[in-house]
Amino acid sequence: MTTALSVLAAAIAVLAALHQLALAAGVPWGRAAYGGRVALDDGRLPGGYRAVSVANAVVLALAAWFLLGAGDVVAGPLPDGATTPVLWFLAVMFAFNTLANLGARHPAEKALGGATAVVTVCCVVLALA
Repeated sequence: MTTALSVLAAAIAVLAALHQLALAAGVPWGRAAYGGRVALDDGRLPGGYRAVSVANAVVLALAAWFLLGAGDVVAGPLPDGATTPVLWFLAVMFAFNTLANLGARHPAEKALGGATAVVTVCCVVLALA
C-alpha cells in the first residue's frame, strides 16, 4: 500500500511541478494561479512570479523524489530516520497549500486544492507507516 500511495502522491506533485514550469514559461494561466490577482492582461505571470514558479517546481520535484523514496520506489535521498520528519513537513506544506487553493477565486485553482489534499493524506499515511 505504501508504494501505491507514494506513486500517487509523487505523480500529483510532478503534475503540479509541470504546471508551475508552464506558468514560468509564460503559458497564460496566471488567472488560475496565485489567487488570480497578479496575472497580466494577456494572462501570463509577471517576471517575479514566474521566478517563484520555477522555485515551486523545484520544491515539488524534490517532494516527488522524497515521496517515491518513502515508498521504496526509488532510492530515497534521505538517511534512515529522516524520512518521517520530512513526510510530516510535506504534509503540513501541502495542507496549507490546500487551504490556499480552496480559498482561491478561480475554479481551476480550487480544483487543485483537492489534488493537494490527496497528497497531504498520502504524506500522513506514509509517515505513520
